[in-house]
Amino acid sequence: MLEPPPLPVPHSDDEPDSATDEEPDLGSVEEHKSVILHLLQQLKLGMDLTRVVLPTFILEKRSLLERFADSMLHPDMFLRPADMPDPESRMVAVLEWYLTSFHAGRKFPLRRASILSSRSNLLLHERLQLAGHIIRAESCCPQRLEEVLLLTLKARYLQGHQYTWLLVAGALAKKPYNPLIGETFHCSWNLGGGGENRLVYTAEQVSHHPPVTAFYLECPQKQVWLNSSIYTKSKFMGMSIGVNMVGRMQLHLMRHDEVYNMQLPSAYARSILTVPWVELGDKVTISCPKSRYSAAVVFHTKPFYGGRLHRVSAEVRNPASSVVCRVSGEWSGQLEFDYPALGVKKVLDVAQLPVTPKRVRPKQLQRPYESRRIWGAVTDALRSGDIGRATEESE
Repeated sequence: MLEPPPLPVPHSDDEPDSATDEEPDLGSVEEHKSVILHLLQQLKLGMDLTRVVLPTFILEKRSLLERFADSMLHPDMFLRPADMPDPESRMVAVLEWYLTSFHAGRKFPLRRASILSSRSNLLLHERLQLAGHIIRAESCCPQRLEEVLLLTLKARYLQGHQYTWLLVAGALAKKPYNPLIGETFHCSWNLGGGGENRLVYTAEQVSHHPPVTAFYLECPQKQVWLNSSIYTKSKFMGMSIGVNMVGRMQLHLMRHDEVYNMQLPSAYARSILTVPWVELGDKVTISCPKSRYSAAVVFHTKPFYGGRLHRVSAEVRNPASSVVCRVSGEWSGQLEFDYPALGVKKVLDVAQLPVTPKRVRPKQLQRPYESRRIWGAVTDALRSGDIGRATEESE
């Protein structure tokens, strides 16, 4: 166990984060497929993966403690509920932040392939994998799709029909480092106005078996803080890996003496033998005991055939259990908020929301138990493409 940290962390030393690694093209998954197949042979359906060591080449170059900070890509959305005048608008504002907090993630380069509009060699030979490519799905698809990441091509060419069914995704699945017990990560976001007007994030790994992460956010100027403890429980599901986020988050709006209880949805890494990608699937509830307003949220998983990725739906109910707001759309794209009593609708596009980059202290000023110091050698090896050295450093 690492030594307990001296507090407080000097966030006045924070600088704009420069660690914005793009994840490499997943051709490496093809190169290491034999390693993955060997690993899969050791696993059983439903097996707990907590103690399973996964291959180093799928690591994300950052700790799980840092990944949880992605939910603050839009800190203004997080703090907005504190300024709302009534319980109903505050619950809707909390829901808006919650639904827009999942789309952030590492970027990765993609290659463009030619338009697939006729029977190709790929179809003739019924090869089912084409990893790391982009196609423009136009006349070859029975439904309108924009540029999409091709994960699995169902190689059934129907004579007289230009149908090519695709399973698509827009998010890359890579595994963050498993934090060591006592490991911490600290960052902040400047909110403008000068001085100490900032949102501060602190995360610590408080248990190793089971793996439990605790994190805390606060903005004294807005009298808002959030605390959470999450047990990440993963299991093997054949060609997928499921990760259940056991635990809860509590958002405190001190000016209104309100606490909002919520959970994180389960995540699924799909197509682990081709190009792994992530989707969310779960039913979660946001509730405020004081105001008795609540929101029921459903993250829909994509059917194998047809359907859309990253769909979400939600309803906000008042203390009389009447629906005051309905939400539908994609948590990675556009969300439509419908207020039936008012006859009003509005659309929220997550791609258009202002982004505030996090700020982190330079690594030389960080303490030995902080994530980027602990995993620095592994990260350097992965950046240089030295998988062997990365594996040695991570052991």
